[in-house]
Amino acid sequence: MSKSNYVKSQGQTRNHHCHWPGCDKQVPPAMWGCSGHWYKLPADLRTKVWAAYRPGQEINGTPSAAYVEVAKQVQEWINQNQPKKSGQPNLFDAPEPQDEAAPISRSEWIAQAKVVYLEAGDDEAMAQLCACHLCNEQDWLGGEVEEPRDAARDDINGRPAVKPALTEEERRERAARDNWATLNGVTFPS
Repeated sequence: MSKSNYVKSQGQTRNHHCHWPGCDKQVPPAMWGCSGHWYKLPADLRTKVWAAYRPGQEINGTPSAAYVEVAKQVQEWINQNQPKKSGQPNLFDAPEPQDEAAPISRSEWIAQAKVVYLEAGDDEAMAQLCACHLCNEQDWLGGEVEEPRDAARDDINGRPAVKPALTEEERRERAARDNWATLNGVTFPS
């Protein structure tokens, strides 16, 4: 499921208000805020929030360090660009970020996926081609990048079944059958 579909499918599961200071409008926990305040943010900040958001972080309460940093940038922007009323909070109150694995580079992603293709029996050129194609299908800008080995295994498992090649004996039998059919005006399915 794409990140966008995930967020759209999430409902109001608990008390969660818009992160705009002073806004008490309830929004689903998967959303940063109400649409009115979301679209008051500059596009570059909305893009950063979207890129740093990980589906499910609102459920387990563990936003990434990148998300917490962007949330702070958003609050700083609001504080600098919007009139402030007294008593409003001025920073996003988020839990400490959890350690997360370093992001993977595209070349490392391709190398890891390629190993799976090679193990499945693809030759070097085909494994490289499949890994590159699969890498290009990942949502690198949106941050929805699958684990390379899992993505390659899923791709291999989704391949259509290939008919095994005929043995020499089966080729001779088929040739004899086809010769007989031609002589007798009969057609066999392939």
